[in-house]
Amino acid sequence: MGARSLSECLLLQLARQDAPSPLDMEIVRRFLPDLGKKHYSLIARELHTTPEEVRAAEKRISALDPCPGRSFQPAEPTLYVRPDLFIAELDGKLQVILNDYYLPRVSISQYYVRLLKESDEPETRAYLQQKMQQAKWLLNSLERRGSTLRQCAEAILETQRAFFAGQTTELVPMTMVTLAERLHLQPRSGGAGSLPADGEAAAAGADPAGGPQSPAQ
Repeated sequence: MGARSLSECLLLQLARQDAPSPLDMEIVRRFLPDLGKKHYSLIARELHTTPEEVRAAEKRISALDPCPGRSFQPAEPTLYVRPDLFIAELDGKLQVILNDYYLPRVSISQYYVRLLKESDEPETRAYLQQKMQQAKWLLNSLERRGSTLRQCAEAILETQRAFFAGQTTELVPMTMVTLAERLHLQPRSGGAGSLPADGEAAAAGADPAGGPQSPAQ
């Protein structure tokens, strides 16, 4: 059986009780919004009772379930946020630790490396060279990401060391722009972290436009 409103839902539960309180029923039927606003005197005046009786009714009403259908819904697994890094005290010193435990281990398949060396077909070699270049770009980008994360975290730790050490509860003002300037990086709007500057991106094997570089001839 379903209810069309919160008031009707609670009334159905009260009606199933062995001896439902008429006061509880009337409050739920007519004064539920006022009860939520703690207007005890107003409700008591309208129902010719005392504020104490209204408060007692509130306790009984609050024991009802506003969403009884939840008991029939299968429990969803709890999703935990996995941080990219930790700041921990090791040997008496605060240090940055990358959390790469959950990251997939990516590498270039030796099968395709051998195939590239042994193939005599020009089309096959050209195709494999292109894919190999893209794979190297991906590996280099992943390595660059870890390096950038570590640099950012170490700069934040250095600036906010007193906070992480528990010496203060206030953070030193710090923006993504100032952090990027300090690390000679280019801030990325709308994203987490920073991207390398154009020159550094090219040196790292990444195209500033966002794609892999052409294979060297």
